[in-house]
Amino acid sequence: MHNIKFIFFGSNQFSVLVLKRLIQNGFVPALTITVPDAPVGKKQIITPPLIKSMAQELRIAIAQPTSLKKDLSAAQTIALRHPDIGIVAEYGRFFNKTIIDLFPLGVLVVHPSLLPKWRGVTPIQSALLNGDTETGITIIQLDEHMDHGPILAQEKTPIVPDEYFYELYERLANMGGDLLSCVIPQWLNKKIIPKPQDETKTTFCKKISDMSREDGRVNTSQPIEQTYNQIRAFSTEPGCWLELSMKNEQTITIKILTAHIEHTDIQPEGLIAQKDKFGIVQKNRMLVFDQIQPQGKNKMKTQDFLRGNKDKLDIPVI
Repeated sequence: MHNIKFIFFGSNQFSVLVLKRLIQNGFVPALTITVPDAPVGKKQIITPPLIKSMAQELRIAIAQPTSLKKDLSAAQTIALRHPDIGIVAEYGRFFNKTIIDLFPLGVLVVHPSLLPKWRGVTPIQSALLNGDTETGITIIQLDEHMDHGPILAQEKTPIVPDEYFYELYERLANMGGDLLSCVIPQWLNKKIIPKPQDETKTTFCKKISDMSREDGRVNTSQPIEQTYNQIRAFSTEPGCWLELSMKNEQTITIKILTAHIEHTDIQPEGLIAQKDKFGIVQKNRMLVFDQIQPQGKNKMKTQDFLRGNKDKLDIPVI
């Protein structure tokens, strides 16, 4: 167990995975600060953030201020703990100077991109959607601007061509926890010199709140590489989907959960169905939909969908 007094700020599954890794490596927070419980789903059931449930299981103290800037109790709660340092992993709230100054050794942030590339809250989706072949984890010292502080450490990793959001998300979270575990003692022992970010290389992500269902709509005329990246990036949220015309003049909506690209001699191009395949053909290549979810149905293999619907589809069947 490391003799470091720190407060952990987080909310979602990324935070949970980072904190699990920290604890495995001997770093246990004195306090976890997270967002308030909030309504979730169609029934708007009040649900605690995932990090709260984890902290409760491990008997780690929890605080849930509505705002670090406006809730005066937040500063009081932090000050009473006399922390050395703060650690942030997808907390989702802004820090002001008053809060930052409560930590004698500063506040460190783990961010799942190679900053200054992909500042913002959707760096993993942005990297996949952009077709990036490399990403990584960056540890920065927090300042008052979003993902702007100086870099303390970075670790690069290739993006596997068939890697989906949820796989890369988990891998980067675990990397982040391990990198933090190396950085924290070095930072406390003043063995790291912060490096300012190169502002000329800054790119920004799209906000989650700005992502609509339309972002997941598949355009069958766009390059299939772009559609494949779209499926990989949006497999969790907001989801990729398309509308299929049926011979009875109705349409059904299907979500595309997984896919792959393969060589084909099929003609013509466009949305095509075969005996056991279904996807988009372009220039001797086919984006094959492997797993789908028709509206109102469970997830299923494409072969199972075709078995009951192939003759009903108003698209070329080869």
